[in-house]
Amino acid sequence: MSNTSEQTTDPNKPAKPDGFTPWYTVLTGVFFLLVWLSTELDRIFKLSILLVPFLALPGLVLAAILITSLGVNAFKRRWRRVISILVAPIIAWSLFSALDLVGVTTQRIRLELWKSDYLAQVAALPASEDGIRLKTWNWGDTGGGAAPNFFWTLVYDESDQIALPPSLWSAEWVQKTGQVGSPLYSVVHNRRDGMDYYVNVKHLDGHFYVVEELHP
Repeated sequence: MSNTSEQTTDPNKPAKPDGFTPWYTVLTGVFFLLVWLSTELDRIFKLSILLVPFLALPGLVLAAILITSLGVNAFKRRWRRVISILVAPIIAWSLFSALDLVGVTTQRIRLELWKSDYLAQVAALPASEDGIRLKTWNWGDTGGGAAPNFFWTLVYDESDQIALPPSLWSAEWVQKTGQVGSPLYSVVHNRRDGMDYYVNVKHLDGHFYVVEELHP
């Protein structure tokens, strides 16, 4: 028994090495990835209030791990590990910021995943006399109750007029998109008539655009 006790408390036993480790950056990056995808997941699965625990629980776990590890390693003077913990959020945030700068967004990824299906639907459209091939898809919404209501619409506009200022829209395009019941009705009339709610048109790729609307 005494031998076992002596081996357990052997002062010559090597301590855990101090070194910079990417583990904390990877762990933080996983959480940031969840946050990055959260809006798109909310649109697709309508998480609504469930989005709060969906992000809060992993966030609390991550914070507990980082704070505990920081305290333990600082107490044991493992300064390289302390630095790896402190810079983990900075590195992870920088990586996701870089994605946005080069145009890699959750909306672009979603488009690429289903692009072949969207193009097949466009190819199946009947011939149009005005030569304007246009198709829309409901891309989800968020909000409700006391929260603002956001709506997203994916648009394929072969004429690309949706990205132009209203003064450059053709009469044929306005007739096709501005009719009551058209998914773009409110977009067209808001941009043309200055109605009081927010609408934004963003180009994704080729003839694909995403329209974001905020209804108070």
